[in-house]
Amino acid sequence: MMLTLLIASCTSTARTPAGPTDPEAPIRIRAVGDLMTHAAQIRAASRGDGQFEFQHVFAGVRPLLSDADLTFGNLETTLSGASLYYSGYPTFNTPDSFAEALQAAGVDVLQTANNHSRDRRFAGVMRTLDTLDSIGLSGLGTFRSSEEASAPALRLEVGGVDVAMLAYTFGTNSIPAEEGREWSVAFIDEAQMLSDVAAARSSGAELILMGLHWGDDYVHEPNEGQRALARRLVAAGVDVIFGSQPHVLQPVDWVEAGSRRGLVAWSLGNFVSNQRKLPRATGLVLEVQARRQADGTVVPTGAALAPTWVDADDEQGRPRYRVRALDAELPHCESQEMRVRYALSTEDCQQMREALTAASPFLGDWPRIRIDAPTPAPSPARDPAWDEVLSDAQSLWPMPTPSTAPRPSPGWVTIPTEGSALKSFAIERDEVLARDYAAFLATLPDPPLPGAGVPWAGKWAWSSVEPPTDQVERPVVLVSRDEARAYCAWRGGRLPTEAEWEFAARGPKELTFPWGATWCARCANWYDRPRTEGAERVDGAATWTEPGRYPEGRSPFGINDMVGNLSEWVEDPGAEDDMALLKGGSWFTNNPDWLRPAARYHTKADERSTIYGFRCAKDISSPSSAAP
Repeated sequence: MMLTLLIASCTSTARTPAGPTDPEAPIRIRAVGDLMTHAAQIRAASRGDGQFEFQHVFAGVRPLLSDADLTFGNLETTLSGASLYYSGYPTFNTPDSFAEALQAAGVDVLQTANNHSRDRRFAGVMRTLDTLDSIGLSGLGTFRSSEEASAPALRLEVGGVDVAMLAYTFGTNSIPAEEGREWSVAFIDEAQMLSDVAAARSSGAELILMGLHWGDDYVHEPNEGQRALARRLVAAGVDVIFGSQPHVLQPVDWVEAGSRRGLVAWSLGNFVSNQRKLPRATGLVLEVQARRQADGTVVPTGAALAPTWVDADDEQGRPRYRVRALDAELPHCESQEMRVRYALSTEDCQQMREALTAASPFLGDWPRIRIDAPTPAPSPARDPAWDEVLSDAQSLWPMPTPSTAPRPSPGWVTIPTEGSALKSFAIERDEVLARDYAAFLATLPDPPLPGAGVPWAGKWAWSSVEPPTDQVERPVVLVSRDEARAYCAWRGGRLPTEAEWEFAARGPKELTFPWGATWCARCANWYDRPRTEGAERVDGAATWTEPGRYPEGRSPFGINDMVGNLSEWVEDPGAEDDMALLKGGSWFTNNPDWLRPAARYHTKADERSTIYGFRCAKDISSPSSAAP
């Protein structure tokens, strides 16, 4: 590696300066596409003791990554720490050792601006950058402060060339920034991008590299909007664009714009992931050569490619993820002796041939990067059933029988709001019970019964103002938002606002969950098993349950069941005029990320469901007032 930090930027760490370089020699910059870790990959990397080993994943392609002056990739996950639980799709959080393995394999800079940047919100953005700094890697496109965001370019000296790097994403999967932290992720905004490019050029950058998370999923060609944007960026001074996001390969092209020419890799595909089917299991390593011209300018002069494929198991079929360099490893399939030496099964060889066929249309006439594949390391010992990894969209954690400890008396709880922007309020300790809702219905001349008009409600629907006998002591369900509003008004209160509800759930320290920063499987009523035929719940609640069954999960103010059990109506409107907002997840929720109090769920305001309930709030005169 021949790179030195030039200008301290928001996401940079200092590097040891390289020795003298030949000013006439070209610099070589290599890049890979999406670096993802689905849950199966994390479990496969587990040693069974809370540690995760990823070094072997990149052992076979280390020469492709390390034999360059600068190596770049798109980190499509977060490094948010074990306290925010490890998980894959749809919200990623990966052990730090994944980044350590990338650094050991030769990667220097990681794009952190992509649609998963906010998967653990701002806490994840910050910790990801802090962790990369500690490892000796640079993050690109996300920021810990507005000051960092105001200077988004990473500046490096690479082989005697002043290089500026920038990165942007199309979005963050509709996960918004916390208020006042909109600057935490760099978005594709043409005016801002052109301003950033101009600032980099005016401050002396000789070569500008840009990572763009853009394009259409699983489509092999860029769209017209991308092509037009690329031309404007090249005309403005961008020399190379590294594309990611589609999860399949797209071409590498020269783009002419006015008097300038830039190189654009529209999509480099998946470098590592658990997207197993072709063409998603293939990727490209791109090498860009840049050289100083006679007039002193530095321009890209050529490129070379190396196709890769993700092997997901060993010869015995056990999970073992490895990135294979196809050009280097396919020759080993020519004899039994070589297959044994390089731990290649007949199936591996066939899959590599199919992967190369899938990648071939995107190799064009570009030269190939040639390496000798190293002898593979033996499979590390591990326990693939390590139980602190959430599987994709569900959890495999055990759920102990809930505590039967007595719960506090029901009623209103005053929430102290000193130091916050909220006015003093009180909120019910428990969700509204069916028996209490029945008392309200008894006062109405023609009461709307819970579940009326809901064809699928079946035994859960009320046939009179009295609830079914098995629901009397459970929270009421199958009521709309307006019906919940009417009950709370009858009680002399109202529905809580989203801000009030969330403050009551998280406390002034803004805990991730009511009980703290770490997911606790025994602290809430949630769907802890896959929804498959014969799957059993082990938490003791088949559906929603009476309040207080999970005392370990009470909020800092002693409020019960603000996570799981029932999604609760709040006063705030939803995304559209006829929509409303629910908070807290429910007994039917099977991903702890959706059970965070900060998570939001939009639905029709008149919808009724067995996963919807509510609790009331009311205004009080001051934070020190006694509970009503």
